[in-house]
Amino acid sequence: MKSLRNLFILLLSIALNFISSRTWSQDSTRYCQENGVLFSNCYELIKAHKSLKYGTFTQRTSTNDGQVFYGWGTFKESRSSIELTYSKVNTYPIIKYKNARLYSDTLVIQWFSRDNAQEFFRIHYEDATVSKTYKSNWEQAVLKIPKDELKNNTLELYQGPNKILDFTVNSSRTDFITIYAEDPHSLYLQKHKEKLHKTGLGFTTKGVNTNDKKSNFLKIK
Repeated sequence: MKSLRNLFILLLSIALNFISSRTWSQDSTRYCQENGVLFSNCYELIKAHKSLKYGTFTQRTSTNDGQVFYGWGTFKESRSSIELTYSKVNTYPIIKYKNARLYSDTLVIQWFSRDNAQEFFRIHYEDATVSKTYKSNWEQAVLKIPKDELKNNTLELYQGPNKILDFTVNSSRTDFITIYAEDPHSLYLQKHKEKLHKTGLGFTTKGVNTNDKKSNFLKIK
C-alpha cells in the first residue's frame, strides 16, 4: 500500500513538473522606446520556448494625434543583436474559393489578417428586399451563412465600424471562402529588415522623433 502511495506521489510530481515546464517555457517580452511622452513605440518578441533563439514579433507605434502603425514578422537572435524580418502586406487582398463536390446548404467564411485567423468580424448582405448582418463564431474563427438567404452574390466584410472590402460569391457550389486582407484604416510600417543592437537593459535601434538617431528600448515588466 505504501509503495502504491509513493508511486502516486512520484507520478503526480512528474506531471506537475511537466506542466510547470510547459507553462514557463513560453516567453513573451515587450520593449518600449525610452522617453516616449507624446508617442508610444514598442516591440513584442515571442518565442515558443525560452531556450530558442528565434520567434515572431509585433511592432506597434502610436502618436498623440491618434495614428497607429503596425509591423510584424519573424526574428533571429544572436549574441549581440536581434535581426527582424518584416512580413509583406502588399500582396493582399487575396480571396480563395472552395467548391463542394456535393451541394452544401451553408457558406463558411474565414478571414486572415496579419497572418492570423480573425475571431471577430461581420459579413453584411443586402439586396432589394432584405438587409442582414452575420457575426462570426469567435470560438471557431469562422462565419456561416445559409445559402438560401443569399439572393445577391455581393457581400461586405467588416471589423468593428471599419469596412474591409467587398467580395462576391461566384457559384452556388462555393461552400468555403478564405479571405486574406488587412484593415485599410490601419497604417503599416514599410520595413523589410531591421537590426536591434542588444544592451544591458534592452536594445538600441532607430526610434520615433529622434532625427534618425538610435534610441534606447527598455524591457517592460
